[in-house]
Amino acid sequence: EFRRVLFRSRMKKRMRIILALSVMLFFLTACGQEDDKKITLNMAWWGSQVRHDATVKVIELYEEKNPHVTIDYEFYDYEGYYTKLGTLAASDDIWDIFQLNNQFPQYINQIEPLDEYVEQGIIDISNADESYLATTTYDGQLVGLSNGVNSFAIAYNKNIFEQLNIPEPASNWTWDEFEQISYQITEELGIYAISRFEDFIAGCIIQIPQVEKGLNFYNREDLSNSLGFENPDYLTDFFQLRKNLVDKGAHPEPGGGAASTTDLSFQAVRDREAAMVFLSSNQLTEILSGAPEDMEIQLINPPRRKADGESGIPLRSSQMLSMAKSSAHKEEAAKFIDFFQNSEEANEILKGERGVPIMSNIREQLARADDATLQATFDYLEMISDMDNGEVNVFDSALNPEIQDQYNLLVEKVIYEEVTAEEAAESLYEFASNILG
Repeated sequence: EFRRVLFRSRMKKRMRIILALSVMLFFLTACGQEDDKKITLNMAWWGSQVRHDATVKVIELYEEKNPHVTIDYEFYDYEGYYTKLGTLAASDDIWDIFQLNNQFPQYINQIEPLDEYVEQGIIDISNADESYLATTTYDGQLVGLSNGVNSFAIAYNKNIFEQLNIPEPASNWTWDEFEQISYQITEELGIYAISRFEDFIAGCIIQIPQVEKGLNFYNREDLSNSLGFENPDYLTDFFQLRKNLVDKGAHPEPGGGAASTTDLSFQAVRDREAAMVFLSSNQLTEILSGAPEDMEIQLINPPRRKADGESGIPLRSSQMLSMAKSSAHKEEAAKFIDFFQNSEEANEILKGERGVPIMSNIREQLARADDATLQATFDYLEMISDMDNGEVNVFDSALNPEIQDQYNLLVEKVIYEEVTAEEAAESLYEFASNILG
């Protein structure tokens, strides 16, 4: 009897051990399956071929390091991107990771704030200065991470200025000086002085703060509900300038030629069909891509209303990577955003093309690369950061696209003499006030 009891006891003990091992094996298998679970993220951006190629290489690098993740991607030109984004936003089905600029407030309901992922240590912002984080902080929440800071600029062909004995522009040059230089270039060389302006940016975002310190096109405290100035006459000068430039042959006519796209306007400079072009500072890499080796292209800030007046030029986030609130894989999306911003390998590929990186260690890494183009961009932004721009707004209203479209339409009407510059200024002010109010 004792032996039967002992045998049963031993059998029960073995069964408990087998059961425990089975349970452990089940959980280990389940965990392994979870770790190996394949995840697909969607990502989209806009930009040049240079940007596309570099971004795809970074995605491939990330997939190599994280075999369980596949990133399906799409890229567009600027207009095509925002057309597609608008369609996806309407159905609340945006890409997991997507690129935004300062128009982001209109998509704020679709954006997943990153603060939680920072607190969990998934996204590391320890090397980012607060001033850089502020460019993508909205209503107290981090709505994305800037891919780099930049500013507006005019790129000019130094060789043409030297050929015509025109002194290179200084940081305090004025719009009147710009206009006279433009006419001289066109008269003497028979080329466009400037192949393209970002009209709304130059005429509204820059020129209004140049009137006096504290003014902005949009009210800094209430972006979507009011303008930041009260006199529509402040808009008149740029409308008139754009007409004058076209009348003199110093800028292409609307709707065609070099001015129709960024790519064509940059190519006009490379081909010496234009001496200048308006751009964002991070686009220096793009415009130099394919330019003749002996062509020297320099950056200078857009002109001022007065030599001793306000510059009106802010440091801004060039673009940012944001995460969709509708994403089914937010943690994995956060991990990729962190990789994009903090990986030295990734940024060796990206080379600051989207703007000066916000992470100090990445800036130091790129500075060591002895890249003359990148250094020129760094130098330009250092010059801009030394200017007194503390009250220049860096965000756009959610209604910016409608206002910008109306502005561009009015520019064409002024050029074709359907309305005067003064009438266009009054019309734009009334239109913007009405839809904001």
